[in-house]
Amino acid sequence: MQNNIKKLSSVIAGVICMFLLIACSGEYIYRKDVEQLSKPGALDLPLTGFYSHYQYKLLDRYQVKHQWLRESNCQYSKIESEKYESKDRLTKDRFFDVDDIYEEGNSTWQRDDTRPARNFDRFVRAEYLSGPNGNGVYRIEKGYNVLGFESWWTTSHSIAFFLRKQPLDEMKAGFSKWFPEGVWTTKKVNNLTWYVQETSEDKFRPRPLNGVGGPFQTWVLPLADTGYTMAIELGASKESLQYPEVQARMLAMLRHLIESVKIEPIPATPDSTSQVLSVPAQPAPPFNHINPNISQPMSGTTSTTIREYPDKTFQLQQNIQNDSNHDMKNLLRNVAPKTKR
Repeated sequence: MQNNIKKLSSVIAGVICMFLLIACSGEYIYRKDVEQLSKPGALDLPLTGFYSHYQYKLLDRYQVKHQWLRESNCQYSKIESEKYESKDRLTKDRFFDVDDIYEEGNSTWQRDDTRPARNFDRFVRAEYLSGPNGNGVYRIEKGYNVLGFESWWTTSHSIAFFLRKQPLDEMKAGFSKWFPEGVWTTKKVNNLTWYVQETSEDKFRPRPLNGVGGPFQTWVLPLADTGYTMAIELGASKESLQYPEVQARMLAMLRHLIESVKIEPIPATPDSTSQVLSVPAQPAPPFNHINPNISQPMSGTTSTTIREYPDKTFQLQQNIQNDSNHDMKNLLRNVAPKTKR
């Protein structure tokens, strides 16, 4: 009898754990990696106005180009195409050739002729929790990893970059679930149609406990007919409004990143002509931000950071006790103008 009771208790405990995981899984689907990263760092490092340039072939059918904050790593497998040294940080952008992104065997890979292919699923496809239960094995979606991330503890801002093998509507539904305050519209930038979720400043949330950011602006772009979707999410909270100059710089940075995205079909034959889907030389129209006082980028350089995150993102959150209010002077400083490459 006692053995039967123990077995029954084990089954009940397993069922309870399974339902708890199911209940919590939605919390991870869209926010897992961002929430891990949005915690105090040792310093909020100064804004420089320089960027990293990335380009790669997607499914051997499209050439994709975009920029990201210069020292905040995008976790592609890549090779730097130009020499860059620490002395260049106030004079140069960085340029990377990203290994081709392709699909094989229901997985996404990166390839380079000089080294083995790298499985890229952890960034573009959902990860799952699995384990035994009373009736077999459960499998629960736990979420996606961000491809790039940076946060500013003092001003409670964050920015995240996503690339997913996920339909547009599904990605929008995820952001709508987490940010119900936001309103969706479409904006065309360089002939690319972005789906934009904006939260007005009067609906900003308080700063999360031991975190930064909150719903502000999320820009989502389907990458032609590939089934992949790109998103850039700028986060802010009520506390961010105490720093209007930084808020304006963050919007200028976001504008620059959106304008940098280009998608070009790769010609089927050497003689064919690529039809360019974006117009690199054409500036985007001014953003119609909800607060007109911060809708335009500031004159001079736009903003970025000078910190690189390693691949194991959770390690970034160690040694988080130091605030950086003392470094605001550096955060807001003007830097030397960018020289043309």
